[in-house]
Amino acid sequence: MAFLSDKKGEGFIDVAVFVIAASMFLVVCLSVFEFFIKKQNLDYFAKEMIDAASSYGTVSGPVDERYEMLCGQLGISPECDFTGTEYFKKDLGTVQLGETIVIKLTLDLSVRLFGFLELPVTVTAVKSGFSQQYWK
Repeated sequence: MAFLSDKKGEGFIDVAVFVIAASMFLVVCLSVFEFFIKKQNLDYFAKEMIDAASSYGTVSGPVDERYEMLCGQLGISPECDFTGTEYFKKDLGTVQLGETIVIKLTLDLSVRLFGFLELPVTVTAVKSGFSQQYWK
């Protein structure tokens, strides 16, 4: 950092370039950090959804209410799909005791690089659990 104490003014351009490069690096770091926070929120969302679906033994009704509550809390609205789930009654969305419930959440994000370049990224979270409800 000897160029900062240069009295001839030759280091002025070097300092300006350094400040611009540092600010661009900071913008990239913040964008990547925001991306990881959204991914962590999506994983939490999937965990909470599978806990609700497992305890109620259904993929509708109270699980839909939990979805709306989590959307409001976390500020994200991912696509929710219960593929791979074996239903007891498909029309009601009920899952028999001990059967697997699989949830797949998908969220479309865009990561900003250097303040002007946007990269579209699709983030997914897949969780599974067992139904804890017996249906007659």
